[in-house]
Amino acid sequence: MQPSHELPAFLVEHLSRGQAAAPTGAISQQELVSRTFETDRGSQFFDAVSVPEAAEIAAEVRRLRPEHSLEIGCCSGASALCILHALEGNGRGTHHVIDPFQTSYARGAGLANIRAAGLTERLDFHEAFPEAVVPGLPRLQFAFIDASHLFDLSILDFVLVDKRLDVGGVVALHDLWMPSLQDVVRCILANRSYRALHVQQAPPATARARLRRWLGAGLSRLPRAADFFRGELLQPWESLGLGNLVFLEKTGEDTRGWCDHVRF
Repeated sequence: MQPSHELPAFLVEHLSRGQAAAPTGAISQQELVSRTFETDRGSQFFDAVSVPEAAEIAAEVRRLRPEHSLEIGCCSGASALCILHALEGNGRGTHHVIDPFQTSYARGAGLANIRAAGLTERLDFHEAFPEAVVPGLPRLQFAFIDASHLFDLSILDFVLVDKRLDVGGVVALHDLWMPSLQDVVRCILANRSYRALHVQQAPPATARARLRRWLGAGLSRLPRAADFFRGELLQPWESLGLGNLVFLEKTGEDTRGWCDHVRF
């Protein structure tokens, strides 16, 4: 990871103060569309990545030097600014951003923050749903998915991205503390040609985590255990050593048969 001081100073300053988190779990998809909810906006950046996460995203973009990158879910624009700043440093690249709720949920904060930073030149913004935009994008080398956090919609976002992502490209997912997104990552690693990059050290094991690992290790020794038990039970999430932000590298195109499936 690159040190956080390589990020724009104003972004580090605001993110270091902490973000004003809105109660997204209590807001339905219909409310997001109709803007029938109220949230407290006490910060320039809210529902945002942390400073270390922002630095890691920017470092990956600098490493990949993508010609085209994609972000699904912009909100207040913290991660978009990191990516745009990295592209500017690379001297190349266009960042395509998709956020159907930029007006209804974020009140335009993401676009306002990007304009204030003077980084709109490399931005291609779409206030629409991913399925209406992604198929028409150029080939991608990096993508960041941080949108609905529902399992089915996140899998849809991934499938759309995968069809445009070059082999060797990277897709990043955030908020891996959520079981729904843990299942998304498990599904990808079990069924698609992807591998995890930058595997982070697992957090200190709690008593519950140690029990889950012990149970999984025991069940794994049973004959045909994978036919009877979910991967989550045989290999608890904590044992994967992944943090709240994960980078998955595409190692090949999808060559599965029409009915192939690996339990996850």
